[in-house]
Amino acid sequence: MSEVDDSPQKNVPPDDADYQQYFDTVLDKLVDEYLLSKPHSQSNQTLDEQPDRSKEYSLCLLRLFFILKSLKDAVKLGDGDRLATIRKDKAFLTKRQAHQARWASLVNSRGGSGNNIEIDLMQENLNRELKKGIRAMGANKTPKAIERFSKAAWGQQKL
Repeated sequence: MSEVDDSPQKNVPPDDADYQQYFDTVLDKLVDEYLLSKPHSQSNQTLDEQPDRSKEYSLCLLRLFFILKSLKDAVKLGDGDRLATIRKDKAFLTKRQAHQARWASLVNSRGGSGNNIEIDLMQENLNRELKKGIRAMGANKTPKAIERFSKAAWGQQKL
């Protein structure tokens, strides 16, 4: 397209085409060309050629997007093995630490499938609720009142 308001001329599905097959073909081409291509440092460029910085940036952005999407899907499904693979736990941690990270990284406080969240995010939410409740006590803040509220906060949050 030469202008922003122009109609696209490339990758326009033909009127009589099977749209599913067309989009599968176009997406396969995109993945082959951009996601599976070699970065400029590994390609056969001569010293005179300038690397395409915008292409490299776009490739990096796409790769990071797919890693993030995969990470969010693994958290939602509660797939500890996939999370460990994405985070490279087995490469960076001892066997014991990797096992602990796998089983202590998610929590499902509501039950059912697809309700998993990261345990540190749950703790941040609980801390926010605790602080909000303690601020709401106003002048009635005493060590005993704070302790009583802290013990009841988890159940109160579930309600």
